[in-house]
Amino acid sequence: MTPDATAERIRQQAADWAVRQRMERLDAQQMDALERWLDADPAHGDALADAEMLWEMAETLRANPLFTTPVPVARATRVRRFLRGLFTWEPRMPVRWAGVAGLLLVVMLAANSHDTLAPLMADYRTGTGEVRTLTLADGSQVLLGSRSALDVDYDGHERRVRLIQGEALFSPAPRQGEEKRAFVVEASGGRTQAVGTRFLVQRQDSDNAWVGVLQHSVNVSLQQPQSELTLSEGQSARYQRGQGIVALNDDPTQRADWAQGVLIFRNVPLDQVLQRFSDFRPGVLKLVASEQAHTPVSGLFHLDNLDAAIRTLAAERQLQVAQLAGVTVLY
Repeated sequence: MTPDATAERIRQQAADWAVRQRMERLDAQQMDALERWLDADPAHGDALADAEMLWEMAETLRANPLFTTPVPVARATRVRRFLRGLFTWEPRMPVRWAGVAGLLLVVMLAANSHDTLAPLMADYRTGTGEVRTLTLADGSQVLLGSRSALDVDYDGHERRVRLIQGEALFSPAPRQGEEKRAFVVEASGGRTQAVGTRFLVQRQDSDNAWVGVLQHSVNVSLQQPQSELTLSEGQSARYQRGQGIVALNDDPTQRADWAQGVLIFRNVPLDQVLQRFSDFRPGVLKLVASEQAHTPVSGLFHLDNLDAAIRTLAAERQLQVAQLAGVTVLY
């Protein structure tokens, strides 16, 4: 089964479980089945959380006039009837499992599930070009990068945060005195535990992440496949759910350049430089001159003046810059 097919199957199963939990009381046998399903793959828990979040959003919208105002049947499409049924559902109404779960699946697919919805519900998030300094309850410092989102879930056993989108620089409060809990960052199916350290985590997508250590060390672990790697100061690694952890030669200091208000490149292809620029500026940045895509770029560029940097890079390569509504094109 292809990765896409597997992901779709998981979303379908998650939608079905979300509907069952909402519409009937699960018996002991069903609860056991649910627990087995959740234990089978870490992705199952994420998918179920997405489905439940969508249902909560549906409950919130039930009072919206858009879904409560009667619509003439002759003008109502099947999709609209399904939507009205979902948002005006009553617990004692008969349930058509396939229809409701199928609709929930469609919404999950259309919204790109976790990557689109979860950042909107996060404890902390940043907009394009915004860098935000956070002080958590225990005194830990977090520098949240552009277009990033973070959830904080401290309990009596560990200080856990989840990087839902983007990147963040972490400076955890030390484990000393009465503070005995470990500081852990979860992202893309992996965990990074601090060992008196300062480190950067970049979430690339739902299955891939990068970790770099600026001070001291961290322990990086992955459940599937079960693997672990200790990184010391100046070291970095990437991990992929289902594939493992790979040590890299990347310089963590350079990766954390945005924390100083700049972007630094050393012989990086132009298309990758522009892609990185896009993380910190609004709108779409497009390179049409494909023959220039792999030309190397070296330099230091200030985040507050990226438009000037784009014009400079274009002039050096005899390219033109056209700016339309929300779109910048190099050609």
